[in-house]
Amino acid sequence: MGPEDGKGNMDNMTPETEDLYVKAQEGNAEAQFQLAQRYFRGVDVNLDRIKATFWFQAAAEQGHREAQCALGYCYFYGYGTVKDSVRAARWYTRSAEQGCAMAQYNLGACYERGNGVEQDTRKAIYWYTQAAEQGFGAAQCKLGTLYYLGEVVREDMEKAAYWLEKAAEQGISEARYYFGLCKQYGLGTQKDIKKAFDLFSAAANGGYAQAQLYLGLWYYYGDRVLKDQRRAVELFVKAAEQGNVAAQFQLGKCYEKGEGVSKNVGMAIRWYKEAAARGDIGAKEKLRKLGVIQ
Repeated sequence: MGPEDGKGNMDNMTPETEDLYVKAQEGNAEAQFQLAQRYFRGVDVNLDRIKATFWFQAAAEQGHREAQCALGYCYFYGYGTVKDSVRAARWYTRSAEQGCAMAQYNLGACYERGNGVEQDTRKAIYWYTQAAEQGFGAAQCKLGTLYYLGEVVREDMEKAAYWLEKAAEQGISEARYYFGLCKQYGLGTQKDIKKAFDLFSAAANGGYAQAQLYLGLWYYYGDRVLKDQRRAVELFVKAAEQGNVAAQFQLGKCYEKGEGVSKNVGMAIRWYKEAAARGDIGAKEKLRKLGVIQ
């Protein structure tokens, strides 16, 4: 079948993995897929992405849809093989046509960005929808944000709210943030400020930087919540540390003015510099006024 027949050091295998290996050698597609996963993750065997790809390929060629999706993933990112977005898209297609939700989502992304296939927004939406209708949260979030932003498809707030709510219910922070915006402004759904606040809070707690910034601004200005600039600073810090430029600028302002934190011009300059390095014009102007740059 190939070098070592995809075999690792048997001494490193548990009896269960040895049994999988024997079945895989006999041509059992599910065993080949399970063995490949173990090599890919280094579970009960030494991590070996080349052997993982070998066994994913063996199972994929037998029509195992999850293995086909995994093989596409390996080709797309170059795990255990050379990067090849065309082959990746082909394997995603074979898997997606068999109903694998993850492959449908990945194929949608290929069509959206033109990776391995000709860019085709209509096909991207089709495959995202196929995955979303199976309950695949990432696809639901993607559809929701696409319909919300209206950049690659026509803006449709009812569809946006529909899919964002489903993804938010699965705990996806990005979806919670965007569905929070829908609830705040009554876009495609009934307006509900309390629900919006809960969604923003959940998204912020989940580490979504834009939600941390947005909720921080609510607390900073006392907009729809009691003004609490200390809490605002806590949220700005979390977002700023993730590279959110607007949060870095806001944090610089707080340190410069002593709002929610002890006044510290040095820290203000630090955060203005961070924002300026990412192209923020307001931060550059602040640095000029503080005499840091010309």
